[in-house]
Amino acid sequence: MSIWSANGKPIIFLLRLQSYNATWIFSNRATSMEHQGSSASDHVSSVLMAEALAVRAALQSAIPLDISTIKVNSDNQTLIRVINGETHDNEIYVVAHDIGNLSALFASISFVHVSSVQNIRADTIVKTTLRAFNSACNGPPLD
Repeated sequence: MSIWSANGKPIIFLLRLQSYNATWIFSNRATSMEHQGSSASDHVSSVLMAEALAVRAALQSAIPLDISTIKVNSDNQTLIRVINGETHDNEIYVVAHDIGNLSALFASISFVHVSSVQNIRADTIVKTTLRAFNSACNGPPLD
């Protein structure tokens, strides 16, 4: 049994994205377990591509954690519609295809659009990650 399961029942996990930086939070409310990851994408063509890459990275990171059931929440409606096959976007076609292939590795997976208000926690983590990234790249501020 996975450490992410509660009494052997599937647990839903969340992924939240914003801007060119993404944060994923795998959260099991039944056991209060949590795992966070983040990525910063600075050489991509758009926010849509950055978030598609982040979804792919989050799904890849869920596999070694033995997560079998996942619910992916994003405030990017276009991304969710492309992943769910409701629309097509040439820019992220290959990454969306990869996400589809990774999805087959989960017993249950869903992709849901949520409002940006529901992404406040992830937004805070993204901003912290971005500050740390900028500080590492730019060094200490000059006086």
